[in-house]
Amino acid sequence: MTIAALRQVLAEIDAQGGPRAARADRLHIPEPVSPAAAARAWAAANGIECPPAGPVPHRVLKAWRTALMQ
Repeated sequence: MTIAALRQVLAEIDAQGGPRAARADRLHIPEPVSPAAAARAWAAANGIECPPAGPVPHRVLKAWRTALMQ
């Protein structure tokens, strides 16, 4: 698990009630999404060509990051 994924999980635990909710097994934690998967999904939703496997092209990552900052 990456640091970013761990942070996502910890933030979700806090949002759902924190450690007490976790101990009581009341959490519904979604699977973390990798940045590559998120960039591929964004590219597909925006009609940008991106290969389904292998490294995400630099142009796609740059466009995705730019879109996130707006």
